[in-house]
Amino acid sequence: YLFCDISRLGMDSMTFSKRLLEEKEVAVVPGGPFGEERYVRISFAAGLDVIEEGLRRIREWAGGL
Repeated sequence: YLFCDISRLGMDSMTFSKRLLEEKEVAVVPGGPFGEERYVRISFAAGLDVIEEGLRRIREWAGGL
């Protein structure tokens, strides 16, 4: 797992997670339940091709905010 700081994107972790799932079909876990509202948790329990595509989508989406 990796915890990523999303504080510069101007939204809480739940909003970030919901929007990313709805807009790019990428699932991350909000950090709030872990006590870190400024972070999301990303799992790397998938094949490398799936991980690379998910990261590409996150980068593309976050870059457009």
